[in-house]
Amino acid sequence: MTHLVKQLMIISVCLMSTALFATITDNKYAEKAFFDQRFDQSVRYYEAQLSQFPGDSTLLYNLGTTYLHANQYGPAVFYLKQAALYSPRDLMTRENLRIAREKRPGGVSAHFAKPGLLFDKIMSSLSFREYISLLLAIACLSLGVIWGMSFRSFIPRFSYINRCLWGIVVICLCSGLYSFRLNIGTTQVVIQQSLAPVYLYPTKASSPIVYLQSGTETRLFREDKQWALIQVEDIGKLWISKKSYWKLKSGFLF
Repeated sequence: MTHLVKQLMIISVCLMSTALFATITDNKYAEKAFFDQRFDQSVRYYEAQLSQFPGDSTLLYNLGTTYLHANQYGPAVFYLKQAALYSPRDLMTRENLRIAREKRPGGVSAHFAKPGLLFDKIMSSLSFREYISLLLAIACLSLGVIWGMSFRSFIPRFSYINRCLWGIVVICLCSGLYSFRLNIGTTQVVIQQSLAPVYLYPTKASSPIVYLQSGTETRLFREDKQWALIQVEDIGKLWISKKSYWKLKSGFLF
């Protein structure tokens, strides 16, 4: 039995080593293809790695940057935006995302995800996971202090501090629910095809209301079998084919 366990461990180590070697090799090939300006080959290598490690912000950044240099700004916006959701403090990711947004057809930055200046600055410095964790830590700390002060309620000034701490707890809970709804309740999407038509109703029988350029960022509210309801800037909610966009993950990964 012990001999069998040892054999299984050796096989597992060999398989892990092979996978790691393959990943390193693909990285080298992808980087060499990128510097040789063979961007199509570099994209294939990075996409193969990304299928194995879908939440790797470095791979997302490399793939988005490759698309940016290949002048394919729609997928560049998508992958760089996804990388920014996982690593919002990475300056190179934010800079390349800014360039991709400016160079894409239409050349307009996304304004739909800016509910407020303070909130926008916080979310540009923290990932959604970090922001929620911070709010939970502040709320738990405040509740701990409130519980500790409950044994000293005879001191008059503690009642004022107690109310302030409860206010902090309520603010943290409301901020958490609002950001959760903003990031999880509605999905962010990036338009995939160039000149994607959007309609007033989920049918192609009517004429398109407007066409969206590849790389346009917006929000997804609802999906049917073939159609999706999205937010179109300056117009409102309209319908688009489900094949016309990429979905972004929220970055709420542990």
